[in-house]
Amino acid sequence: VHLDAADIKDAPTLLRRLFLLYFVLDYSILAMVPKPRRSNVYCAPLDNTKASKLKRYPNRTYDKGFDIDKIVSTRPTKKDFLEMFYKKKYEDIPDEIRNHYNEARYHGINFHSLGQHGTVEIRYLEGTLDAHTINNWIALHQHIVDSARVMREIDSIELFHVKGPKTRIRKFAEMTSMPDYILEFACSRIDEFKN
Repeated sequence: VHLDAADIKDAPTLLRRLFLLYFVLDYSILAMVPKPRRSNVYCAPLDNTKASKLKRYPNRTYDKGFDIDKIVSTRPTKKDFLEMFYKKKYEDIPDEIRNHYNEARYHGINFHSLGQHGTVEIRYLEGTLDAHTINNWIALHQHIVDSARVMREIDSIELFHVKGPKTRIRKFAEMTSMPDYILEFACSRIDEFKN
């Protein structure tokens, strides 16, 4: 799923806020998908402790995860956000953005597509033809993107300390007036795939 984020692309404060919110919700979103999706290098977790356990190639560790302290300490400029996201010096980033298969795209949430398409790509969900799942999945992520525009970073940090994937998504729903049907969908997915 690609969500239009062209207005966020050149708004570094919003970009960082959205990235931080996805970093915090990654824990709950991963609980909504089958186990193979949680340990897959093509939709890797954002948290560096989880992402570092994945093997991209037989003898090479996948090392594209992030740390909440690094995200929060990144200054709200496009240059600083891009350096944090690509883990490269700013002058090398245009080449990274032009590389369609850059490893930065292989997270559950792909911000790499902003540079090429002006969208944020949601990669977490397994393949499905179920219209109910697809529509609710899109609604969930549209709500997250819309919430990032109004949520303060301090609220995301508070949310980060909430334990349990279902408890965290419920707290997020409370903080953002998430529609009940989206919360019910998220909680039912967590129940379905808990193990």
